[in-house]
Amino acid sequence: MKRAMLVLAVAACNQTYDLQPTTLTDSDGDGQLDTEDNCPFIANVDQHDLDGDNVGDVCDNCMIVANPDQQARGDADALGDACDPHPAREGDCLLVVDLFRDPDQISAHWRTLSDVTSPDVRIAPGSVTITPTGDGIAFLATDPELQGVPVDVIAQGRLPVLSVDADQHAQVSAVTNMSTLFDGNKCMLRSPQRPIAQPEINGGLIGASLPLVPAPVRDSLLFRLSVEDMDPLLLVRCRIDYGVAAAGRELKAQIRPVSTGAPGVLTTRDAFELNAIAFSRFMPGESCPATVVR
Repeated sequence: MKRAMLVLAVAACNQTYDLQPTTLTDSDGDGQLDTEDNCPFIANVDQHDLDGDNVGDVCDNCMIVANPDQQARGDADALGDACDPHPAREGDCLLVVDLFRDPDQISAHWRTLSDVTSPDVRIAPGSVTITPTGDGIAFLATDPELQGVPVDVIAQGRLPVLSVDADQHAQVSAVTNMSTLFDGNKCMLRSPQRPIAQPEINGGLIGASLPLVPAPVRDSLLFRLSVEDMDPLLLVRCRIDYGVAAAGRELKAQIRPVSTGAPGVLTTRDAFELNAIAFSRFMPGESCPATVVR
């Protein structure tokens, strides 16, 4: 009724002032007028916008990292620059994005790797909260296309507290090619005395670390891990944004490739709430499969 009254009021105003007729359009038929729709040409009744950049998830070329300008200037692949591990080179395929919207479906696509019989992994709509027990808990994707290949990972979540313990270092990581709690490639936030970002490969720290401020004012945590096949080595990049502190430059290392394992996240001391994760792969010259969004 309110919308009908608005249409009549606008029409009367146009008649009074001899203006062209005004049309209120809903191009995608989802019940949201184009002027109010965060994705006016693809139906999205829920108007879901994970990263809060006013671009609906179904339209967003980087739905995990806020990028209101949707910048994708360097290449013509499907990933916006804010999410693209290779923004100046075409060939990145966005394979899977999981927003954990349906708790009943999570067990079909994820497995828990732990050294205890009842790991503490709590699932709710929009989040998976992992509280470490034993040597830690890894939460790994089971999609066949993500197994045993170099996969790029962007993981977004919350870490309210990062422990500082001289004897048992806190660690939260984005991981790929992980088959045990002690292998795989990691982009790691750790705290020997203060939070630092550091890559870890197959259980050994590599390259330089980068200190973060000791007390972030927000608890948002964003990992960017990319693994590029350089034949015969892999080039691993790690960037972490935590609160307002950030490893604003990438940490890099070249390592021998690992041909087994899966991507996901790992936490070894502090509870980590995972809200969204995206997996892409650099596949230049190949056709990208359709992106799976859950």
